[in-house]
Amino acid sequence: MSRPSAKVIAHSEAPNGEQLITLEIELHRFVLPENNTHRSFSRNYASSRACPVTSQLEQVANDPAMPVHWGKNQSGMVADKELSGMERKLAEMIILGMRDACLNGVKQLAELGLHKQVSNRYIEPWLWTKGVITTTKDEFDAFFRLRCHKDAQPEIKLLAERMRDAINSSVSVKLKVGDYHLPYIECYKPLGSGKQVFPVGNGTSEVYSLENAVKISTSCSAQVSYRRLDTSLEKALKIYDMLNLPSNGEFSDEPGHFSPTEHQAKVVDVTDGYMSSGNFHSKVFWQYRKALESGTENKFLTN
Repeated sequence: MSRPSAKVIAHSEAPNGEQLITLEIELHRFVLPENNTHRSFSRNYASSRACPVTSQLEQVANDPAMPVHWGKNQSGMVADKELSGMERKLAEMIILGMRDACLNGVKQLAELGLHKQVSNRYIEPWLWTKGVITTTKDEFDAFFRLRCHKDAQPEIKLLAERMRDAINSSVSVKLKVGDYHLPYIECYKPLGSGKQVFPVGNGTSEVYSLENAVKISTSCSAQVSYRRLDTSLEKALKIYDMLNLPSNGEFSDEPGHFSPTEHQAKVVDVTDGYMSSGNFHSKVFWQYRKALESGTENKFLTN
């Protein structure tokens, strides 16, 4: 599918019918602020501070993020009619001309040795950005009511429609109390066993421990910010350690990076006093971040 795009990474349903969904999306960088106004979303995105200048320059040169609707200027926030004919062609030429000037400038900045956290900013209007989003079905529906509306900015409207289509085409995995929602992790339940198993794959019968499965899921959610996906345990443990997360309530003097731990959740009984869903606003999905912050991750990892 052309960009903007959306695909379901994990889709879980608790016994009470609540659904938790993780999407991987690609969107116009210039509508990312609007997407981030939805506070119920747990999200991680590719970072201009982390992506190499060369790869960003290549993307902007070969596949720039361009408007999907060439609206005519009018009062208010909504453009009803579009530019057409020569006016539209000229508008596109002007935008691409500005793109070319910025590409040339950023190349010069890179040659001077300016860090990517500065130089990459000047090509952001033409960047596509990749992200991982997790929230409940109810919260996604609230997002769609606002962003699939005819008055929404066309670029975020198209993204929202493709997110909605991806979810509507997905079948939820039914979970029981004690089961886990772990994006980027395969799992199954052997016959006669009530517990999830997390296969390593690659034609082997090996399985990951629950703790390592959670760490791989966390790592993959973090990797979207700066690299291509690497699901290996070795890479996962390295990145997990770099996040500087607490252990048993003990926090390091260095700041922790918690956002990648918001995509993992455990299904608990609604009466479980340890449960905290954070921004999910859920009765049954206990968010991994909340377990880490409260020093109860050992209970989270017990099934």
